[in-house]
Amino acid sequence: MTVKPMLAQIYGPDLILLLLGLAGFVLVVWTVIDVARRPRLQLNGKQKAVWIIGVIAGWYLLFLPGLIASIIYLTRTRKELDRFTDGPS
Repeated sequence: MTVKPMLAQIYGPDLILLLLGLAGFVLVVWTVIDVARRPRLQLNGKQKAVWIIGVIAGWYLLFLPGLIASIIYLTRTRKELDRFTDGPS
């Protein structure tokens, strides 16, 4: 055969799900670290706790809500916070 099989055909869908899960985990960890490093002037303690608990619980319980929350934080909320300062300190 000269046709190169696709990754899913070689390893099955389990590898793809594993890679998606790993990518989601990396995004969640990145979000938690970024939120935890924000000073109180950017995010007060209650907002930090809501973001951290929401992202971790969402990822742990159902995967998709935590992933969506991480993407929202990293693409919208983080940019808004960085607009007012030079970044996390």
